[in-house]
Amino acid sequence: MKAIAMLILAFAVSLAAQPKDWRMEEDTRKRVELGLKVAEEQLDAARKVYRKGDPYEAQAQLEVSLDTMLEAYRMVVEEGEDMRKNARRYKKVEITLRGISRKLEDFERQAEVVDRGPIMRAQQTVSLMRDNLLKSMFQGGKLPLVEKVQP
Repeated sequence: MKAIAMLILAFAVSLAAQPKDWRMEEDTRKRVELGLKVAEEQLDAARKVYRKGDPYEAQAQLEVSLDTMLEAYRMVVEEGEDMRKNARRYKKVEITLRGISRKLEDFERQAEVVDRGPIMRAQQTVSLMRDNLLKSMFQGGKLPLVEKVQP
């Protein structure tokens, strides 16, 4: 029950911290880039909270960050474009996902062994998103949907 309350609080704080809702952007590519930037900021906040000694709050913020990433990724999927024809448009998205993946790897190395599970699952989910994006960009076809990696 405490974890649910903290998750709701973290989500409310993350929404309040956003001056302009990134979902309101007209251009899909810019909307996705803004969403990933917000998710990266949420991830940085989760790392900062973890360093202060609150692993449960950090996990809640990590989940909010991952939800934001998945929502941004879903927007690319919903466009339904052949990714190879528009690979250039989404290269910045791939670069951002690579950076997020590296931050998650660093976060995992810094975390205590008992706290690494959620971080590993988030990193695996981001890795799946990036791998699917790269595969679609180079081999063509529509981008497949990705769900959170479950324990």
